[in-house]
Amino acid sequence: MSVSVKHPKFTEAHGKGPRACILWDNQGEDIITAGTDARLLIHKPGGESLAPSVLHQKAVTSLALSPNGLLLASASLDHSVKLYSYPGATFQNNVTRFSLPIRALAFSVTGGLLAAAGDDDGIKLISTVDNSIVRVMKGHDGPVVSLAFDPKNEFLASVDTDGTVIYWSLDTGAKVHTLKHAAPDVDLEDSCVNQIAWHPSGDVLAVPGHQFDVVMYDRDTAEVHFRMRGGHNTAIGFLAWSPNGKYLATTGEDRKIMLWDAEKKIDLDRLKVLTQVCALAWKPTGNSLALIDVEGRYGVWKDAIPSHLASPCDLGQVSSLVTRQELLHFSDDEDEEKASASDSEDEIIGAEVDLMDDESDEEESMLRKEFGDPKPSNGLCRKVSQVKDSAVLKVKEGGIDSLQDTVPRQPCRHKPMPEKQPAFQPGVTQQTVGTRRFLAYNLLGCIITSEGDGVNHVEWKLQQGFVTKELALVRGTPFLA
Repeated sequence: MSVSVKHPKFTEAHGKGPRACILWDNQGEDIITAGTDARLLIHKPGGESLAPSVLHQKAVTSLALSPNGLLLASASLDHSVKLYSYPGATFQNNVTRFSLPIRALAFSVTGGLLAAAGDDDGIKLISTVDNSIVRVMKGHDGPVVSLAFDPKNEFLASVDTDGTVIYWSLDTGAKVHTLKHAAPDVDLEDSCVNQIAWHPSGDVLAVPGHQFDVVMYDRDTAEVHFRMRGGHNTAIGFLAWSPNGKYLATTGEDRKIMLWDAEKKIDLDRLKVLTQVCALAWKPTGNSLALIDVEGRYGVWKDAIPSHLASPCDLGQVSSLVTRQELLHFSDDEDEEKASASDSEDEIIGAEVDLMDDESDEEESMLRKEFGDPKPSNGLCRKVSQVKDSAVLKVKEGGIDSLQDTVPRQPCRHKPMPEKQPAFQPGVTQQTVGTRRFLAYNLLGCIITSEGDGVNHVEWKLQQGFVTKELALVRGTPFLA
């Protein structure tokens, strides 16, 4: 990874605040910005800035441009969504109003729907033809901070302040997948939001992760395919795919802008800025990134991708981000490793896979020592237990070898089935006349019974910190455990 020395020149546009928005128009000529001063500005190549005649009353929180480039939508803390014709930014109407502030907007790939959401309970799908509300989808427990339409026009993805990501079906409005706390918790007054974005192919959804990384979730199964990490040392607040999906740009509280090669899953370059960048956008017709910071200033990072690499705007090179074979190779997901081990024959019992964070060297070293693995595992520690006849699973870079190559074949022998163990309940002790017996014992408390003079006594105690308090004492007829 290289460190870019091409510091962009920033220009004052809006007032200081935690949030600001920035877009390119579809021709890559004008830059559209909005911020806490409630203004919406269109910056021309010559330096001139235009503003619509009708503006919001409070800070603008989100901007969206329709795929055909003819409609511009803005959302605000004043509870309204305004629609403008573009170019020209002529005000058309207030598309909808909410009872609480609005935080996120997104146009569908066809431009027929506009999604809006925020602090209200529900995501509104609005028809851009007649401004009617097509559907309201409810399911988030916190304010929604980001929306993203699937490029294949099947799903709408949303994320809230609790980090919960939901896939919604556009046909039925029902939840397809719910990923609880997939992203970090965010504060509405913070400059970092959990911006999510579909890859242009629609194969994966990029979500900021808990370990200062970007996690890629499958469009159909919502399983983790791979992660990209190592460049940021604080939370990632905003991310954006290049037009052809070859590159990903991220920014966070560490005042870094990272460029990633999505196919090779490596970081290419980084730009260190003096003030935190809260939003960015790729130029649709060139090798540039538009940036806006928390001071309300915008700038352009020109020639962001090195010249010897493919252009970020070559739409003829849009393809699936990874093949299925590559997904298995780069997967961090535990289920895939278990699926590989589940092909084991009867000689291998209970293959178990443990994941370790490759950034925690001390923990990894301790686990390797405990499980007898003398070599580093690049963050992945595989423990295979109860292996009969010292069979060994050989782990290669691309996955697990065929068991037929690693486990010696054993002659078939018919053995009697072992005697089944009697059923038992954890935390329960044996019943003995004249002594106390635990019916349940765990970290929450315990239930104790004792028999005397033909009467059973039942005590229920609850652990509160280091103090044990008796909550109930029941006396009555003999108690049947």
